[in-house]
Amino acid sequence: MEYHSIIALVNEIITNYRIDSDRIYVTGFSMGGNGTWDFASRSSEIFSAAVPISGWFDSEKAMLLKDVPIWAFHCEDDDIVPVSGTKDMVKALISIAGNVKFTYYSGLKHDHRVMHETFNNAELYTWLLNQKRKI
Repeated sequence: MEYHSIIALVNEIITNYRIDSDRIYVTGFSMGGNGTWDFASRSSEIFSAAVPISGWFDSEKAMLLKDVPIWAFHCEDDDIVPVSGTKDMVKALISIAGNVKFTYYSGLKHDHRVMHETFNNAELYTWLLNQKRKI
């Protein structure tokens, strides 16, 4: 799906269902991790936080994410998407005082276990619930 279709779907859900529109999160793994960075950068007014997992993005676009709370996850020994894709973004966000956290795993490569570790982290959910969209 393309960006505009996804945003239209999110807006339809916001309009038609009882949800807390101040707490909409975006997350994804691998190419979805790249999409997470991209969607958060292009629609920061919608998302209250982003959780890219094993993704990458253009660190020169970090300013677009400066005010978006981000917790990035990646495995140091990822054999498909180099960890530098996350490290470069984290470094760029830190350099502009962005709101970023990061967790680096080891021994998981580019595997579903990265998602398992991430989504079984109770601290992630506490952190997410503490993020609220800036209006």
